Amino acid sequence: MGAYTNITEIVAPSSAPQGSIVPVTIRVANIWDYQFAVYVEAFCDSELIFESEGRWIYPGETLSFSSSFIMPDRDVTIHAYSYVENGELGLPEGWHRDDEAAKDVSLGAEVPVSFLPLAVLGGLTALGLGVVGVVALSAAKRE
Repeated sequence: MGAYTNITEIVAPSSAPQGSIVPVTIRVANIWDYQFAVYVEAFCDSELIFESEGRWIYPGETLSFSSSFIMPDRDVTIHAYSYVENGELGLPEGWHRDDEAAKDVSLGAEVPVSFLPLAVLGGLTALGLGVVGVVALSAAKRE
């Protein structure tokens, strides 16, 4: 916990398959008695996922900052940092790192390829195209 903010949660899956989009939400609370400007940075290991713009945060308020990254071929750690604008707090001008948190995301199993045709047919059915696809396949077999 920082002096002014608390990163209360990093919302992300505990595992993800390689190449998948991994959503990340950082929740930051103002634990001080006054409003001030805050911004958040998040990294996947050492690669920047996102850097927010400064936003006003009021006493007791919690803000959410969201982004995503592509899961690499290994386990990763999401690192989140909150910054406060010092001028608002009576400190020297500039941004000051106030709190940090981390969450691990392990490399998960990929979806087996044998299930992909079923997913495609299911998607076609949901679009109303499943019957057309089956009729086209059955007509092709007769020729």
